[in-house]
Amino acid sequence: MEDKIHPPGIGELPDPRVLNRATAIAVAVAAALLLTVVLPAEYGMDPTGIGRLLNLTEMGKMKLAAAAASKPADLPPLDYKNGQAGEEVVFLAPGEGREVKATMQTGGEMQYQWMTNNLPVHYELHGEPRGAAKGVYTSYKIAVSKGEKGTFKAPFEGTQGWYWRNDTPMPVKITVKASGAWAHFGVVPSKPKR
Repeated sequence: MEDKIHPPGIGELPDPRVLNRATAIAVAVAAALLLTVVLPAEYGMDPTGIGRLLNLTEMGKMKLAAAAASKPADLPPLDYKNGQAGEEVVFLAPGEGREVKATMQTGGEMQYQWMTNNLPVHYELHGEPRGAAKGVYTSYKIAVSKGEKGTFKAPFEGTQGWYWRNDTPMPVKITVKASGAWAHFGVVPSKPKR
């Protein structure tokens, strides 16, 4: 036996008052979600204060900061050249830290090798997007080593390189050699102590 599908009759349609009520409830729920969840989580705006209680407002502010950092504002073009070679020597007193960075374009590659005078140092391989706000960076590797070598491919335009800190009681000499594509390669100047 085959069931036949037929269009609903007038008496089988939902009451317009029920449809209007369901629509009003859906609009109210959508508005409540917009004010309490979407605006705080996506835009850092919290008109009700509920986003702060749910830790959504801070998340929204972080998203906006990251988006602003990823869009360099009217920065002059840099001259990225392939086939560059660089070598830097850094001396670290006990407790001192220094950086060597290369300014690279997205997808640029660098072959590198760094070594100490046989003493272990704390290091971090990281990068900062070009034009990013202060404190915005991406960490790729954190470890303790007497030296490393490899190939690095820049995931975004900006400075890419190492921070070393001497946690030993002896002076450390670090020699870093690199070749590849960049606009600048060198030791980051020390910040004056206050």
